[in-house]
Amino acid sequence: MGDETTLDGILKRLIEQVSQPMALDGGQSSVAVSASIGVAFAGERSDINELLREADQAMYEAKRAGKACYWIFGTGQAASA
Repeated sequence: MGDETTLDGILKRLIEQVSQPMALDGGQSSVAVSASIGVAFAGERSDINELLREADQAMYEAKRAGKACYWIFGTGQAASA
């Protein structure tokens, strides 16, 4: 996945794009949402179920840390857009 700076930029851009207001009803009203992203990396012995569990745990950590942020499993810290 490259380096941490590249990953940070990708995740922040994703959060920013998801957070853009969307027009509804022909532009008469709009809605805005936010995203909490959990990231997990596969190791040599990882299986898909373990990877999904770790990503899910990371997502819930991101939700606890606040809106519009991501959490990388096993790092102990969140980053926001």
